[in-house]
Amino acid sequence: MIGSVETIKEIPQPASVPYVIGNLFKPPPILSKPSENASTKTVSEPMSQPTAATEADCLPELRPIVDAEQRRSAKTAANLTLCSAAISGVEATLLHLTNRLNR
Repeated sequence: MIGSVETIKEIPQPASVPYVIGNLFKPPPILSKPSENASTKTVSEPMSQPTAATEADCLPELRPIVDAEQRRSAKTAANLTLCSAAISGVEATLLHLTNRLNR
């Protein structure tokens, strides 16, 4: 839904993104290797989805800050929608003019 705001507790990082411990670069850990008969025992394990924070998850002192951030996010989403529509209109006009010039 456009304009809706959801506060996220954590954002899971894809396994393909490397991480650094101290000064050493380490590739992401490999949890398990696929077995030969994995196709017969296919079990889809749902990925951890970020959950929305509720008012109970926030300290009362931080509630005004969270509310202000939600309002700012909603305003940014509305501006993004408006700008995307304007850009699409300009692209359509330029495409039309380009096609006319190429004839």
